[in-house]
Amino acid sequence: MKELWRTPSFRWFWLGIFLSAVGNSFGSFGVSWYLLHRTGSGAIMGTSILSYYVPALISGLIAGVLLDRIDRRKLIIFDNVVRGSLYGLLVFLLSLPAVPVATVYIIMALAGMLSPLSSTGQQAMLPNLIKDKELLIKANSVMSAQWQIVWLFGPMLAGLAVTLIGPANVIIIDSISFFLCAACFLRVSYTYKPNSNISSQTKREALLHFWKDLVVGYRYIGTNSMLLSLLFFSLFFNMGYSPVELLPVYIQQVWGIGKEAYQGYMLTAIAIGSLCGSMLFIAKNWKYPIGVTVGAIICLWGLATFPLGFTQRMEIAVVCFFVGGVVFAPFNVLISTYIQKQVPNEILGRVLTANRSITGFGLPVGSFLSGLLASSLGMDRIFVYCAVLCMLVGIIAMVRLRSLQ
Repeated sequence: MKELWRTPSFRWFWLGIFLSAVGNSFGSFGVSWYLLHRTGSGAIMGTSILSYYVPALISGLIAGVLLDRIDRRKLIIFDNVVRGSLYGLLVFLLSLPAVPVATVYIIMALAGMLSPLSSTGQQAMLPNLIKDKELLIKANSVMSAQWQIVWLFGPMLAGLAVTLIGPANVIIIDSISFFLCAACFLRVSYTYKPNSNISSQTKREALLHFWKDLVVGYRYIGTNSMLLSLLFFSLFFNMGYSPVELLPVYIQQVWGIGKEAYQGYMLTAIAIGSLCGSMLFIAKNWKYPIGVTVGAIICLWGLATFPLGFTQRMEIAVVCFFVGGVVFAPFNVLISTYIQKQVPNEILGRVLTANRSITGFGLPVGSFLSGLLASSLGMDRIFVYCAVLCMLVGIIAMVRLRSLQ
């Protein structure tokens, strides 16, 4: 572990992503509560989530090609500067009277289109910063723990900030964080080295046959049945997780208005649980098959969140989210490390974006459907149905992926 922190580039890499994640926790909180305060509609909240994630999934196909052809560090810097400017513009527009809700959708869509350059770029860039590949799972665990630290403080502080200065003004913190992230990546020592086996003729052919280049990641996944199954189960897990994205609606239905701080408590509980789970995972030399572990995580998440449909006590909900955080912690670490170790570096960007386009649809589609059904079914029932889905998917995954090491 010490070897990671002795590398200056890794430290700047970690800090840049950390600052961006802190800002994102404020930005997502601000946008969600702004829309709920203004419209009171869970469907509109779900649509805002859809407007961000769907463009990200579509543009991710092109981003994957760019990340395998152009300096990944420069693309990440470009993304952060432009997205910081977009969120700054959003703050200004929301300060004007009678701004259409569609304005939020448009800016969220533009930001979503750019986001794969960073979200996938950092995953593709990380193996090049770690000389000892045996440390890769530790590095991914450290990066995952970073998000838990953000969730530990971000939602609570964001909830307080929304109460004090209003949801629209909170978004400015997200805007600033993007510029800070770009500044940190300027300090990362990273030189893009294209694969030496790719000749200039091959590069020209890749440009001439750009659409063919887009499907390289899917083609690789399609030839690996176990990887395809792993991503398929991840898709359904993301759908089962999606009600968490509509916590403001859940809180308003169960406890009434004026309880914005409850979302902070619940997300902080997930963060504390995830941080504890990550620390246990980092400390332990994990020897269990990845397939069985992933299936167990999905199943246990369902068990942890099932009681949310039957309680009106906030402290019980907090405990449910804490337990869910503990079991969820290693999920993305295991999948990211597996892909990074299995996939050649020259196509890693395209495989990672193909992965995100397959698994990523689960969260926005699940959030959109949850928002549409929230008024008729109630968010408590939706949590129950999604918990049952996770338990069933997890059991099937443990059987199907039992040979995946």
